Amino acid sequence: MGPLFAAPKARRLALAAAVAAALLLGSELGLRAAKVGAPIWHRPDPALGWTLRPYAHGADRGTYAIVNALGQRDVRHDIDKRKGAYRIAVLGDEYSEAIGVPLRSTWWWQLPLALDRCGFQPERAIEVMNFGVAGYSTAQEAIVLEGAVARYRPDLVLVQLSQGDDVRENSFALAARRDRPFFRFGGHGELRLDESFVNLGDFERRSQFRYDVAREVTDLSHLLQVLGQSTPLAAAHADAGGALAALQPPRDARWDEAWQVTEALLARMRDDAARAGAQLAVVAVPHPLQLERKLAYADARLADFGKRNGISVTTLAAEMKPDLYAARGGWTAAGHRAAAEAAARGLCAGPAGSR
Repeated sequence: MGPLFAAPKARRLALAAAVAAALLLGSELGLRAAKVGAPIWHRPDPALGWTLRPYAHGADRGTYAIVNALGQRDVRHDIDKRKGAYRIAVLGDEYSEAIGVPLRSTWWWQLPLALDRCGFQPERAIEVMNFGVAGYSTAQEAIVLEGAVARYRPDLVLVQLSQGDDVRENSFALAARRDRPFFRFGGHGELRLDESFVNLGDFERRSQFRYDVAREVTDLSHLLQVLGQSTPLAAAHADAGGALAALQPPRDARWDEAWQVTEALLARMRDDAARAGAQLAVVAVPHPLQLERKLAYADARLADFGKRNGISVTTLAAEMKPDLYAARGGWTAAGHRAAAEAAARGLCAGPAGSR
């Protein structure tokens, strides 16, 4: 009785497996053809919380993107600066990483041509290097400046600061994500680095070898990419209430300290840039709520801080419109174009400009 009934059952199982395999293959091919899905762009990092994965590449929101060997969403740059070149190092978050926007449409790629048009550093070839990583706080950018950026000896360090996010994310008490380094004030008012995030259970878990293997496997399958598409980086920017609080005068001691830490970090970055032979400038990106509700506090405070501390600050609120923002965060291609023009005008008018 066993062999007589086992054969049909085996055939049914084989047929079911073949159908499942065909469905999976069809889904994979369909997703590839439609350019749906994206690789896991980031990996855990014990110094910065996370970084872009070197050599990661693929289509994201229909746009193909590549991360270079050093973990930058950029082309390769030589350590040694070309003779006569003026080198700008950009530090920022998702507005500068700009996965989902063609490389040549990003605001920082368009910046050299916009600067040439307004007479910035005439007779010098402008080279822009992008160190932006989605979700980064000013604290993380300060660490990148001290390490990777300083080696390239830039002439200008340009910090792209997000008004609705960065002040909050610089505060351990307020941050939406804590799997990153923070700076806190010590007993004498000095900034001290807090790297306790490396002891978090979730960070240790995601740093295990099996997760590296999973990220590599996911690179090979659009179906796996779609199934795992939710990203913690997006969650950090979904809290409209937190963004609104960041755009208004501090409502309690935690927000007051968050602003103080942010300003102290920018002053520290100014000094670190100077040690590398560079000036520091800030481009302040408005949050959509800032535009909709015409909130001016954050820009006014940052501009005043810049004047008092010798830091050129360009605020983009007057130039940007809500329809220039993408639904998943960051800017549309038109938004990047408008930001490049506005940032260039601010830099040309500031101390780094030369006519």
